[in-house]
Amino acid sequence: MTIILGIDVSKYNLDVFDSHSQKYHKFSNTSDGLEKLVQHYKSLNQPKKVIMESTAVYQRLSHKTLEQAGFEVCLINPYKSRCFAKSAGFLAKTDKVDARMLCSYGQRVDCRTTSYPSKEHEELDSLLSYKTSLNDERIRYINQLEQNHACDYVQTSIQKRLKELNSLLRELEKRIENLINAHKEMYKKREILESVPGVGKGTVATLLCYLPELDKANRKEVAVLVGVAPLVCESGQFRGRAMIKGGRAHVRKALYMPILTCIRKNERIKDFYQKLKDQGKPTKVVLTACMRKLLIILSHMLKTKTLWMAHKTQTTC
Repeated sequence: MTIILGIDVSKYNLDVFDSHSQKYHKFSNTSDGLEKLVQHYKSLNQPKKVIMESTAVYQRLSHKTLEQAGFEVCLINPYKSRCFAKSAGFLAKTDKVDARMLCSYGQRVDCRTTSYPSKEHEELDSLLSYKTSLNDERIRYINQLEQNHACDYVQTSIQKRLKELNSLLRELEKRIENLINAHKEMYKKREILESVPGVGKGTVATLLCYLPELDKANRKEVAVLVGVAPLVCESGQFRGRAMIKGGRAHVRKALYMPILTCIRKNERIKDFYQKLKDQGKPTKVVLTACMRKLLIILSHMLKTKTLWMAHKTQTTC
């Protein structure tokens, strides 16, 4: 019988509740604390399944250490776990309650194992996150520059910082490109994705980093993962408007500008866009549908390992 461990991860601590002893344990979120956690459950011969929420960075050390120790680790969406907590009667919210709730979640819901990303994917994630931060800072300084400050010192300082940021961003783009080129699998995927008119290097890097399931998931799963699948809202005689919700915001944001380019330069997407517009669909609805169409095409190309020209001759996906 598999032992379920619900682990509530915070910056400094790991609150654990297991299905075997039905008791709480607390460990520090450090290498030493994780070593104690592993040793504590090592004597139990049953398989061990860990349920943790994805907390951006704080769960990384736990995920990596526990996976290496032979634990099956499942990262779940905090929104889903919160919805489960309310439905299961876990109304209070403390670290101990959350640990018990996650253990109960693992017992009742069939969670998929989440493999820890490779070193290359970790590095790509770090580079893209830093690039996003620098881009945001660059936009703030550009907005400041447009104010035409009366003080020459302020204007000069802003211009100097903008030059530094532009230089850093160019260096980051080179490092991202070199990292992808050095990784055989990512390089092959990049060649396929970049063959599509309108899809550039920045979009490809984001897809490789934040949507690794693109070549494995089916068309419906891809749309749901990114958050471009229309979710129907119906009850009895009520027929609400289908709307998108959730999904990976990084990927949607990265697809917005490419889809505008595809509408002009990519005949496949251009025809699809015009068809929906002729039906009277709102622009935002059409753009979302085009994003979904593009993702399905990219997914099919990766699965069949075909470039754009070869893909065009195949059956419409």
